[in-house]
Amino acid sequence: MMPQVLVMAADDRLRDLLFEFLMEEGYQVNLAEHCKQAIEVMEREHGLLVVFDLLPSGSEGENLIRWLKDSQRFDHQVVALREGPPLGPERRWLATGAIKAVVHKTVNIDRLLS
Repeated sequence: MMPQVLVMAADDRLRDLLFEFLMEEGYQVNLAEHCKQAIEVMEREHGLLVVFDLLPSGSEGENLIRWLKDSQRFDHQVVALREGPPLGPERRWLATGAIKAVVHKTVNIDRLLS
């Protein structure tokens, strides 16, 4: 059985694109537009692969990481998406094990969909 994935992205197009791709690959996918929705899913489910977009602002991602650390929920594997190399916060999250990876988005979603 394929693992469940939670995708948190404020951009509807990116969320939909990831949803379609992951569903076609056989994953069960949960969607969240913001941190509060993501936390609701993570409180219900265990062992999720959590993929979140750091843009347009990193605050939602920071809130998510803070909740994971404060709640001691280490059963989720967390991956951050960003358009450039890892910066200060992401490097700290990687160093502490709060996230497993930062994936560089090589495609600008606006240009791809225009």
